[in-house]
This record gives sequence, C-alpha cells and structure tokens, in this order.
Amino acid sequence: MQRVWLICFLFVCGCPFLFLPASSSGATYFVNPDGSGRANTMQGAIDAAGEGDTIIVEPGRYREHIAIKGKKNISLKPLLESGEKPVEIYGRSSGRGLIEIIDSDGITLKGFKVVGGRNASKNLIYVHSSSALIEGNSIEKARSAGVYISGKSNVDLVRNRIYGNYTGLLFYDSAGKASYNQIVGNSRNGIHITKKSSVAVSHNTFYRNKGAAALIEWGSTAEVFNNVFASNGTGLKSSSKISADFNLFHNNRKSYSGIEKSDRNVFADPQFRDPANGDFSLKTGSPALQAGSDSLELGSQLLH
Repeated sequence: MQRVWLICFLFVCGCPFLFLPASSSGATYFVNPDGSGRANTMQGAIDAAGEGDTIIVEPGRYREHIAIKGKKNISLKPLLESGEKPVEIYGRSSGRGLIEIIDSDGITLKGFKVVGGRNASKNLIYVHSSSALIEGNSIEKARSAGVYISGKSNVDLVRNRIYGNYTGLLFYDSAGKASYNQIVGNSRNGIHITKKSSVAVSHNTFYRNKGAAALIEWGSTAEVFNNVFASNGTGLKSSSKISADFNLFHNNRKSYSGIEKSDRNVFADPQFRDPANGDFSLKTGSPALQAGSDSLELGSQLLH
C-alpha cells in the first residue's frame, strides 16, 4: 500500500520521469511531455531500459526521433490506452524512420499516434533485423512507407489505422502478419510485400488506396484471407503464387490480378457505416457479416 501511495504522490507532483523498482516482469518507466526531469524524452527512457522493461508515456505531443537499437523485450505504450488523450510522436530524422527498431527482439509499440507531414521522415516506423509487435497505433502521412520492414525481420501489425501515406506497409525480405488493420487513402499501395517476404494478411479493411491495395511480388508468399477491398485502384495484385480466398471486393477499378478465381470471394457493397469519417464498422445486413473462413466478419470489424 505504501508503494501505491508513493506512485500517486509522484503523479500529483508532476514527476516527468518515474522509475519503479524491477519486479519479476521488469521495471516500469513513466515519461511526460514537459521536457524536464531525470529523463525528459522517450529516447532517454529507451536508453535506460533493460530487458523486460516497460515504458509508459503520458498524453502529449513528442517531437522526437526514436531509436530502439540492440534492445530485447521492451514495451512502449501510452498511459491512457482509450485514445481520448493520445500520445503523438511527430517530426523528422536523418535516419531511416521517425521510429527505428534495429537489431532488437520482442519490441512492442502500442497505442501511439505517429504523424509525418511535409517535412517528416521518409518512413514513420522502420524495422530492420528485428522482431516486433506494432499494435493499435495510428500511422499517418509518411512521405514513403508508414511502416517499412526489412532485413529478415518478423513483425506482427494488429489493429492499426494506417492513413494517407505514400505506401501503407512495406515488407522487404521479411515476414509477419497484418491483421485487423484499416489501411486507407495511401497514395501508392496499401501493403507491398516484396523481395521473398512471407506475410499472412487477414481481416484488414483496404479502402481508397490509389495503387494496389495489396501487392505481392518478387518471389514473395502470402496468405490473403477475410479482407475487404473497396474503392482501390486494384484490390489484390500478385506476380507470385499466393493463397487468397474469402475476401470481399467492391468498386475497385480492378478486383484482382494474378490470383485464381474462387466462389468463396464476395463481390458486393460491404455497407460501411460512415467511411467518409473513418467508420468502417458494418451495417446490419452487410454481406461481410459472418462471411469469413472463420465465420467472423470480413475486414477490420474487431478494430471497433
């Protein structure tokens, strides 16, 4: 009980960086955006963190280049996961991404808003020779890729909103999963899987990506199931032999290219509630309801 009251006291006093002693699950670091204290940036907390530690970030805007290099089993997440008071990471860097995860394993990046813009880094999140979970983030306005994954990395992307980038996700000589993401309004491709990558793509909503919503090429393999492809340039395009089924296609300039036809695909309006305002939940009566190979809804319904 005394430890609980001490933590509360420090929060009330506005302590910008709080370190809690290690437990069996590692230490916890708190960071806030006012720029003062023992470690006044997210990068300072990352540099101090060891294996199994957690970094919790208080709401605010953080203009930082974040480099996670040579770390193992580090988790970063906001103090409030509801998203009502977001943690926004923005700015530019001279590196390969605004957030770089390099030569690291077991990294979790959860619940942040990562924003580019005219003067931002080319890639917002860059992962190289690492394993990571990227979950529940909003990744917006990269001049190149929202998330660029390379160097035989293994990355799972779950429940992210990936909006308005040049390319949403790029897997290059890497592996992973992309599930329950909204991949919307990217000016090139939604997800690009290339250079002998291997990715499972399931339960995503692809909407208004100007190129291919999903492009698979250069000897890559993919399993593409239970997705919604609506109002894209091409829904699904592949020059590799892939497994693709139980997907819904609607109002794309071309539904698919380079894949086998299937009677289990759906060609109908998914009946989004309000896509113009980012609501891709499904109306009652949608043909995507319980239409998946797993009897769940097609697309990113579980994101809501």
